[in-house]
Amino acid sequence: MSKITKIEIQKNRKDRVNLYVDNDYFCGTQLYVVVKNRLKEGQEIDEKNLEELIIESEKNDALNKVAKLLERTIKTEKQIRKYLKDKGFSDLTIVAVVNKLLKYKYIDDNAYMESYINSYSKKYGKQKIKAELLQKGIKKDIIERRLEDFQSAEQTLFKISEKFMRNKDNSLKSIQKLRNHLASKGFTWDEISKAIEQYRGEIQC
Repeated sequence: MSKITKIEIQKNRKDRVNLYVDNDYFCGTQLYVVVKNRLKEGQEIDEKNLEELIIESEKNDALNKVAKLLERTIKTEKQIRKYLKDKGFSDLTIVAVVNKLLKYKYIDDNAYMESYINSYSKKYGKQKIKAELLQKGIKKDIIERRLEDFQSAEQTLFKISEKFMRNKDNSLKSIQKLRNHLASKGFTWDEISKAIEQYRGEIQC
């Protein structure tokens, strides 16, 4: 048997505690878990039983919070993990909950990626989409495989270009600003060249 040797309130989260077993850090969890299960320093407990107790105490609360989050919008696995961490759930609970959500397809990074591309392909280019998906936790090889043959629609490029150039003259300076604008939105240089070609013959010196 092991022994709970220390229970300390976290400095930046008064609703969370750090649990130490046999003088070693065991995990962080929510204060109500300790109160609910009457955990105390000096208490002898099996580590496996302690893990299960913490997970069982937090799991329903975590699942309910994630369910409400997913009602509003789909999220990636990375976003769900961060959300639960920010809410104060233990790493033990996060792993258990995320595995369950993955099993029942409540988290599906491929579906998220497709939804994101469909939503933002009329606003961003390939490079911007890739960067955003990476930031949201989608694996690089999955993104690259999906975007391998991706090309922005000419209609999208021309629409963005026309909006930017509205009320601007066709000077070299304006064309350069357009080029930078399209680059900031993640379009490739080939796509940018195609978009500004319509203005080249009308450049005002």
